[in-house]
Amino acid sequence: MTLSPQIGMASLLKDHPDRPSSARSQVFAKLINGTHTEFAVLVYSNRIFVTVTQCGKIGNLFSVHQESAQDKDCLSAKALTIFNIKCVLGVDSEDTEQAVRLLAERLDASLPLLISLTLPVLDRATTLQVADALLEKRCW
Repeated sequence: MTLSPQIGMASLLKDHPDRPSSARSQVFAKLINGTHTEFAVLVYSNRIFVTVTQCGKIGNLFSVHQESAQDKDCLSAKALTIFNIKCVLGVDSEDTEQAVRLLAERLDASLPLLISLTLPVLDRATTLQVADALLEKRCW
């Protein structure tokens, strides 16, 4: 299969013989901080893939697994949620990991996440706008 150099995020929504038909997906764009931002969410039976970009490509990739203190045999009326975050592709930075953690908290998904954030600004306000946009189009 030959890929065109002009393939954008919207091509993820097109039917493709290699993509499982059972995956639910949502591809859309929205302005975040006045900048065109592309979103793609693919929901599989065992995880959710989320990519958000202002550069037209996938950047770092983080694996996020959610645990609770009760999962670790701690008995408490209010179980603390723990996010196990691992950078699987790209450079790991504290700012990016904090943004991924905040996004995972806001999305509150029941499945593990694969998250790619390719944004020049990863502050709290931007991450919250990204989370709100994803929650508006929630498909998981």
